Amino acid sequence: PSTTKQITFYYQTDEEDEEKTCALSTQRVGAATRYICSFPAQDVVVFSTLNLRVLSHNSTVLYQRNLMVDQVVLLDPPSNLSVQEMNQTRQLSVRWLPPRNRYMQDSIMYQVNISSTDTDIQKLQLIKGKTECLLTSVKGQTEYSITVRAKPDGVSYSGYWSAWSEAVTVTTSSEK
Repeated sequence: PSTTKQITFYYQTDEEDEEKTCALSTQRVGAATRYICSFPAQDVVVFSTLNLRVLSHNSTVLYQRNLMVDQVVLLDPPSNLSVQEMNQTRQLSVRWLPPRNRYMQDSIMYQVNISSTDTDIQKLQLIKGKTECLLTSVKGQTEYSITVRAKPDGVSYSGYWSAWSEAVTVTTSSEK
């Protein structure tokens, strides 16, 4: 079984199905350890209950939870972020590719983060259903760093914000 520090993770997709062992990995988050239970895509059935159990080395149940798979979605971050200064002064066009998930393209919202590298000022913009936005009121001759993250919109699927995309840095031209 997949064991870390003598802890074993199990999952069950249906009450009639046999309980299976998770492929277990760990991730450091600051001083804490995050345990990640991974299982094959064919075992992920949306809009159904998934039972998770964590057992100690002596089979004591340390944790048990039933959850709906469609309510705990964690998407990959958007990719291929591009930023272009528009002909009109003080505007940046931002475009990106959505996370790879063909069933959720219309159910994703995005958060765009723009920050100036010479100040601590940061702006967040929420975008629903589009993979582009126009950032207005940017200053001339200023370096900006832009990132985007994704999350299910909460209508059919819910979940968590993805990691931020790789940052794109752009320096605007002088004020016109």
